Amino acid sequence: MKVDRWDQDFRVPTKQKVSLKEWRLEPDMSSAFSLAACASVSGSATLLDFPVRSLQPDFSFVDILKTMNVPIQFDNGRLKIQKSSQLQGVAVKLTSSPDLFPVLATLCALAEGESELYGAPQLVHKESDRIGKIVELLKVTGRTVTVMEDGVRVSGDKKIGAAITYDPDQDHRLAMAAAVLKLAGLPVEILHPEVVNKSFSGFWQAVGL
Repeated sequence: MKVDRWDQDFRVPTKQKVSLKEWRLEPDMSSAFSLAACASVSGSATLLDFPVRSLQPDFSFVDILKTMNVPIQFDNGRLKIQKSSQLQGVAVKLTSSPDLFPVLATLCALAEGESELYGAPQLVHKESDRIGKIVELLKVTGRTVTVMEDGVRVSGDKKIGAAITYDPDQDHRLAMAAAVLKLAGLPVEILHPEVVNKSFSGFWQAVGL
């Protein structure tokens, strides 16, 4: 379509016909990270039509997973993620990518050593109080968690512990975070799994749950 620049704005003339038949969009990086995180603890995943670079801040998950010792290979538009032999702790500033926090926190809970996720005080005002709800999840699984005003400090552990029931508080990212622990072998029952429909209705099928 014809688009004109008008000072600092744009002007789109009316009554135009769309000439393009197809437009391929890059994947949503927050959802892509959820799949990659699940693959990091169980099995593998291949994300198709994956860009070499992206303007989405959550694209940083690729480098974060590499730092955590997750085998990642990029080949001809395909991002391949394999299960890690041993996740490593990481320190990440999440100011620009707070949506990574819930799932990344559960990965850190399975990693060796201590991790620190910081720089995102806005997490308490997302779909839920994500800092509080992640602390609740990790503590009930026996992890050591220190709450900070802009994130958490987590000591990782491989232990399984007793069966737990977790309510994601109508927050899709928290349900996906709990899925990581479940795929890692922890006996987690996730209440209201349908909350993932907000962003990724096929999530449970994609991760095999």
